[in-house]
Amino acid sequence: MKIKKLFFVLVSVCLLTFSQSAFASEASTKVIGVGDTLSTAIPISLCTGSCSSIALPLQSNTDVDWFTWSNNTGSDKYTSINLSSPATANYTVAYQIRYTNGALSTKVYAADAGVGGFTTLNYILVPPGATLYFEISARSSVDPTSNYNVLLTGF
Repeated sequence: MKIKKLFFVLVSVCLLTFSQSAFASEASTKVIGVGDTLSTAIPISLCTGSCSSIALPLQSNTDVDWFTWSNNTGSDKYTSINLSSPATANYTVAYQIRYTNGALSTKVYAADAGVGGFTTLNYILVPPGATLYFEISARSSVDPTSNYNVLLTGF
């Protein structure tokens, strides 16, 4: 009886593990209509140590992906946004900050890093209670079969 229970538990764990892996890879490669506006921005964590980047594709030249992070730390945070375009595409990143009084800053764009380039926006000051929004968009070419990688770091 114990062997039968152990076998059932092992099979269940394996099924759950494979099911979650399949779902995660499916979700990360076919995200359409998510984070397409500032109001539907995708929440992202601030990396302060060893972290993995988020990998998503842009579907067309008009597709954009918005991300958001709120500074709930109680102190000023300096952040950096790191974007790596696919080898065959040219993407850019821009940011805005919504301050505690409700004001929204103008959009600040990164310099053009070219096809397959790596772009970084450094030393973005996000005051306590403010929310950082950033947008990934195409400068020219798009490769819907390849992911860009983005990482928000802070110190």
